[in-house]
Amino acid sequence: MGVFRAWAEDGTRRQPAFSSHFVQERKAIIRMVFIAFALVSLIGIALQSWYFGAYFRQTENAYRLTVRVLDLDSRYADTITGAPDAILGPAVRTAVSRAVSSSPKFHLGFQVADDYELSQLKLTEGGQGVNATDYARQLVTSQTVWGVIIIHANATVLATEAAQTGSTGYDPRGAIAFFYEEARNFYGTNQYLVTYSDIVIRSGTQEANIQFAQNLLNQAVNAGSITTLTTASNGKALASPFGFSTFNLRPFDQIVAEAPTTAGAIYLIIFTFLISPIWKEAFTPFSNKLTKSSELILKIAVPIFAYFWLSLMYSLVSLAFLVDFTRKYGHVGFFLYWLMNWTTMTSLGLIMESALAVLGPLGMPFFLIGWVIINVSVAFVSISDQDHFYAYGFIMPVWNSVDAGKSIIFGTKNHLAQNFLVCLGWIIAGAIILMSITAYQRSKSDKEEMKQQSEKK
Repeated sequence: MGVFRAWAEDGTRRQPAFSSHFVQERKAIIRMVFIAFALVSLIGIALQSWYFGAYFRQTENAYRLTVRVLDLDSRYADTITGAPDAILGPAVRTAVSRAVSSSPKFHLGFQVADDYELSQLKLTEGGQGVNATDYARQLVTSQTVWGVIIIHANATVLATEAAQTGSTGYDPRGAIAFFYEEARNFYGTNQYLVTYSDIVIRSGTQEANIQFAQNLLNQAVNAGSITTLTTASNGKALASPFGFSTFNLRPFDQIVAEAPTTAGAIYLIIFTFLISPIWKEAFTPFSNKLTKSSELILKIAVPIFAYFWLSLMYSLVSLAFLVDFTRKYGHVGFFLYWLMNWTTMTSLGLIMESALAVLGPLGMPFFLIGWVIINVSVAFVSISDQDHFYAYGFIMPVWNSVDAGKSIIFGTKNHLAQNFLVCLGWIIAGAIILMSITAYQRSKSDKEEMKQQSEKK
């Protein structure tokens, strides 16, 4: 047995790794390893930079998270005869201007509504125009802006009346309303939108509270009026006449749904990839025995059917963990979710099938990691909060899949037509590329076979 092991398959005696017999082999191995390490390092740095760049400069890009400011308090004072001078509206607008000017690189995209826009809104209950609250909700849910701050038309009026009459039913929180939609992107809304808006609103209300108290105290000419002011609504109308309320129109209230709308997208790509090597290994041995048309049909049809089944299994996991798909589209919601996952898998998978056919098993891992990063870099962080380079995400399969999932699960704006059409475009492109590659490789194989047969004759 020892004598048998001492000889290699080619009949030569086996040698130690550093034997002089292996000079050329060692050089070849070192060259190959060096090239591989250099390639992996360069690709790794490039792809890591691509992904890290998605989270870079987010604070600087916060200005693209737009917040509309509707100062109806000032408009009421300017429009309604006999109305007291507005205090809260100007104070909040000053706080907005101060936030932008004091930190020009780090602020939200505040948009103070102009007179024309404000003129379309109701100032009184029986007045003409659009209800301001309904208008704000529509701006947010249509994703025209990320948030809306309403300084209500009767803010200064109600606070003044409460202070003068000693009303005990006054609630300062009704002075300002802030509307936003957390489920649009829970990271961007909570990290930047809500935090920065809260700072501005609190700054404005504190400034208005001080001015309001000073104005009332200056008007108090006798002890009786001072007593009325300090006892009004348990002192609220004097100590803190202005407050605010926050309304989260689309809360991210299904924590388990974080999986299918964030990290689950990575698994979606990985599960899709599993089909490619398995199908290639099963199909290759008899592919040349088929007609060209049969080969082309099977190359496309079998993976699509596999994605159909695999997307169902993937979708059922979310259903098993009680994700509610009925919020916006009723019981059709789950089937829309499944159909979106199938469409996404197919759009991702046909591109992967094409890459595997061209790059082979050695090159495929490089493509896969790149395909994952290019898709995932734009799927979790809001594109509005990224550098303009990442706007390509709107035409990527995974971003559209995540966007559709948010609409189905949380009830955010319906972009389903766009989501499906983008993925359908990738499916068509992937099918054309895969069929072209398959047809070319088959023609090349047929020519080589014919050449060999002619040489034998």
